[in-house]
Amino acid sequence: MPPYDLRTQPWIPWRRRDGSVHWGSPSLLLHGLSGDNPVVDMATTRVDFDAALLEFIVGIYAAALAPVDDEAWHELWKNPPTVAAFENAMAALPSAFNLCADAGPLFMQDFSAADLADQDVLPVERLIIDSPGEQTLKLNKAHFVRPSRFDVLGLPAAAMALLTMQTYAPSGGAGNRTSMRGGGPLTTLVDPRSAQQGLSPHRLPLWQKVWMNVPTRENLKEVANAAIARDGNAAELVFPWLAATRVSVKGKPPVTPLNAHALQAFFGMPRRVRLEFSGPGRCELTGTESDITVRGFRLRNYGVNYEGWEHPFSPHYRQTEGAEWLPVHGQPGGLGWRVWPGFSMFVGEGNRKPAAVVRWAQQRCQLLPTLRLRLHAFGFDLDNMKARGWVDATQPLHLLDAPQLRRLHTMSANMVEAAGLISSQLARQIKMAEFGEDKGVGGDWGWVREELHDLSEAAFFEAVQRCASAGVTAAQVHEESAAFLRTLSTTALDVFDAHCQAEGTNVIVLRRVVIARAELRRCLSGYTPLGEKLFKQLDVPLPGGGRAQRTTTKKAGKSRHATSS
Repeated sequence: MPPYDLRTQPWIPWRRRDGSVHWGSPSLLLHGLSGDNPVVDMATTRVDFDAALLEFIVGIYAAALAPVDDEAWHELWKNPPTVAAFENAMAALPSAFNLCADAGPLFMQDFSAADLADQDVLPVERLIIDSPGEQTLKLNKAHFVRPSRFDVLGLPAAAMALLTMQTYAPSGGAGNRTSMRGGGPLTTLVDPRSAQQGLSPHRLPLWQKVWMNVPTRENLKEVANAAIARDGNAAELVFPWLAATRVSVKGKPPVTPLNAHALQAFFGMPRRVRLEFSGPGRCELTGTESDITVRGFRLRNYGVNYEGWEHPFSPHYRQTEGAEWLPVHGQPGGLGWRVWPGFSMFVGEGNRKPAAVVRWAQQRCQLLPTLRLRLHAFGFDLDNMKARGWVDATQPLHLLDAPQLRRLHTMSANMVEAAGLISSQLARQIKMAEFGEDKGVGGDWGWVREELHDLSEAAFFEAVQRCASAGVTAAQVHEESAAFLRTLSTTALDVFDAHCQAEGTNVIVLRRVVIARAELRRCLSGYTPLGEKLFKQLDVPLPGGGRAQRTTTKKAGKSRHATSS
């Protein structure tokens, strides 16, 4: 079987500015950068394949070009390498990219075929994360994603499927390890492509987005591992399939930043997989004829178990001060503005922090002061092995000095907290209007929060933009916080009115709706304990003289209710 080297084979579909799709190796990204028709995106027809390929491309450019520091990185930003220069740099990497060959290690596959020879051959479609699993098929629950979509894959599609599985590996039964960031991690990449020269961001060279997220050697030292300076057999510390698999059976240590190279973050291999190669056929993903196809694979559990990594592409959170940092994962409801403060601003405190690439970009923009950045967040929303959906959003990324960034972070985080308080009260009053006492009312009421956030998203980002443009002064923060509270209050009442109709109902329901709406208004006006907390959260003065008047009004309200009942 001839070797299929992913450094040189045309296995990646690239989309050019004119919309045409060209198949090429990783070096095609650099082709025609200064011309009218550069590469602007991936074109696999699957968002998860596009995403995994993009992360892989960042990794291989980092491994091949390895800029020493931000100055070296900036030099290649100004003067990108030629196609020939990058191909030479890739050729100097270890021989770790053969998807198939008669001998030697195979790309992202178990080191020893013999170790998996006793395992059953599984359909190649099972490499694709959203394909139905064995139990789903047995119970006939595959209603929306039917089986046998991709029974035959050509080598390009097989490489994409394998890469995507290893990058985003979900939980898959006992001993089937998840990716370095857990199952279905969320990725955030910095995108420097803003509208320029009359072109939309998606018509500008993809090279800019790739290179903005490539770490320097100085950046990699921040990962704090001892292996980064090693020589000799360092290749297997970057590309784990070059040596015997570090299995995770009892008594075997996990793979941590202390016993692997930082670059392995881009080349993780949690699953022990060996592809089964077959003769000619038609790839059911790309529609092309191939001399060699893949129809199945063998899988053994207890592959590489990753622990202690803070992947540079993932935002992180921790439960309490001093606890372990954990990667953020996609959730139902998508990626609204409520996640923006934790994804986009590094302030060095709190229990949420953005991906390392955000911090690197902020440092680099001292060399590129006129650059405008955006943050692209994407990933699976998984429920264990089940793919519920794909989340994807692009949000602004502001470049400010440390004091301004801290004030903007505080303001925006307070806005998020305020929206959370209002959404909880809104859901409570909708339940009261619909059912009376809300005790025992089941169901998923998350839609209330999502609707409130969706309707207030534009106002949030407009407030943040005005504040950032004005230098994030204390006066501007106060003005925007008060204005945003008014917007949230109006929006909450609109949501209530849209779902709780007071007309055409019997008197009992009408009374419930009127009382519930009045209670919501009292909260939004600061005349309840939760309302007081809401105003305090945004540092907005309480109306009408403060606590004493609110207490009097509240008592009067209770008296009126008692009399009328």
